[in-house]
Amino acid sequence: MFLDKNQQLDRWVALILVLLTAGRIFLSCTATLTDLTFRVSDDAFYYYQVAHNIVSGNGMTFDGINQTNGFHPLWMGILIPVFFIFRGNIEIATRAVLCLGTLIAGGSFWAAYRAGTGLAGRKAAIIGISLLFFPLFLNPLVNGLETGLLILLLFAMIYLCQQKDLLSLRSGFSKNILLGTVLALIFLCRLDTIFIVLSVLGLVIVRAVISFDDANKVRQLGIKLFQTGMVLVFFCLPYFYWNYSAFGHIMPISGAIKTTFPTISLGHISEVMHYSKILALAEIIFSSAIIIRTIASKNQLDEQKPEQATLSIGSRNDILLALWVGSIIHFLYTLFFMNWGVQWWHYAAYGPVAILSAGLVFARIHLMTNYSLRVFAGAVAIVLTFSFCGLYFDSFMRGERNKNWHKAAAWARTSLPENAVIGMHDCGLFGYFCGRTTINLDGVINGYEYQMALKNHKLTEYLRKCGITHIADYETIYREGVRIIKLPARLYGLPGGAIKVTPAGEAYRSDPYSDHVSRIKGEPIRFILWDVEKVEIIDDVQTITENSTNKERKNG
Repeated sequence: MFLDKNQQLDRWVALILVLLTAGRIFLSCTATLTDLTFRVSDDAFYYYQVAHNIVSGNGMTFDGINQTNGFHPLWMGILIPVFFIFRGNIEIATRAVLCLGTLIAGGSFWAAYRAGTGLAGRKAAIIGISLLFFPLFLNPLVNGLETGLLILLLFAMIYLCQQKDLLSLRSGFSKNILLGTVLALIFLCRLDTIFIVLSVLGLVIVRAVISFDDANKVRQLGIKLFQTGMVLVFFCLPYFYWNYSAFGHIMPISGAIKTTFPTISLGHISEVMHYSKILALAEIIFSSAIIIRTIASKNQLDEQKPEQATLSIGSRNDILLALWVGSIIHFLYTLFFMNWGVQWWHYAAYGPVAILSAGLVFARIHLMTNYSLRVFAGAVAIVLTFSFCGLYFDSFMRGERNKNWHKAAAWARTSLPENAVIGMHDCGLFGYFCGRTTINLDGVINGYEYQMALKNHKLTEYLRKCGITHIADYETIYREGVRIIKLPARLYGLPGGAIKVTPAGEAYRSDPYSDHVSRIKGEPIRFILWDVEKVEIIDDVQTITENSTNKERKNG
């Protein structure tokens, strides 16, 4: 049996992806845990610790004390069986999860290639997926969070819509159920993809309105929305019911404390200008320019397959338009209603749109220049070189921080008594590896009770109730011999409390972070633990301001 050139190219791409996936799985099984954490986000260890506690019989809790819903449900549901199989050995469980994440990443590359082929052709798809190796796109795939699975689901949805025309009114019962299932999985993977889900359903309605020519279309639209919507309700309603019955809120605490909706709050300028928002905006601007240019263009990318080359409402590629619109709405939401804790992986859903938009660019270049195989190979080499250089420097910067976090966890595991309880914000990696109860103080993986304690100025009482013996901070800089760790009641938009620490209370001090980024005003950052008996707990942070004002008046 002879294969044509396209089939041969498909097999070569598949073979390369299989080899790369196998290589990273081998690395995940053999590298040191410290090295493996270089690309795993701190928040990923929240998932791992909660999954570990669930299979250990402690319930849905990070610290073993406070029940929490601060996670997205689909990824947690996948992790629980892994930690159940390897319960009792968190190192093997961690390696197994990273291997699973590698398989998901490999599947994402293949789904991206197939979706890119349907949109812009094979050569453009290959150059496009080469961009997936750049840190901006690769890190969300392999950071140990739900974003890798989300990216796979988004590329898979694009491919399914291309192949099966899932958005058509004439798609039938089975395809409507499939569309509803995919949308439900995407939503449960990351709840803020509600904007994408609504954009896809909105596209279905717009397609129907444009093609309305008889009353039967209205009936077909109603049936499609009903069947797709019922699947969404079937999968998602139990999750919301559990949230409300267990916590009195339908939202997870991790999302509730980050949003000010419906009150507009642009937040501090440093948060508005955070590098993650700037990169996300750059992705949106790039995608918008290419998508709008492609829609406006009358030139077909592939005259042999005009239905695949068209990017307009009614084509099988218009699912990309829905993801584009959903990304824009999501970005505006984060800009106006989320003024804290929005990290780069929150924008992971923009990646597939940007990658496929890049594929459209390469396809148009091919159309205009008909570049040779040598030029094509050179373009792939340039993209990969650029990507791998970025990966090297990104890994170096992450490693410099994670080494100290891991060392601090090792010290706590060997030097602190087994009944020690540590309070810390951003405590995923440390809490997972330190072997000691760790209470999350920024609130994302804590319970609603903690927010109420901060609101009512009962921080001291809460810390005492949890039995906290030590306070930790991974980015300590003293100002005039003092550091104030502020703990706002973010759920209520109130100042909350604070913890005042000094060098005299230190129980552990790390070496300074050696990379140049880990400095504030020229001073190095350190990971430090303090004895709780040697720190000052401030129940009402406003007293700090009042004392400072009184001091200034006295000096004046």
